[in-house]
Amino acid sequence: MEKETFTPLQLEGGIDWEQRRYEIAKEVYPTVLARCTAETLPEAASTAVALANLLVLELKKMEDIKNETKDND
Repeated sequence: MEKETFTPLQLEGGIDWEQRRYEIAKEVYPTVLARCTAETLPEAASTAVALANLLVLELKKMEDIKNETKDND
């Protein structure tokens, strides 16, 4: 299976955002699976990835704010 790439998320500010996204999805996947029913099971992986995407976007915002503050000092 080929690994997806999301160019806007990766290697900004020295952080490999694609790798971070993968790590987060891997961590939340068991929790998502535990809360699935037979009907929602097929959506578990996409839900874990969507949650990881949201968290990465928030982390990027925090990093951008931190960098702006550092640049203004």
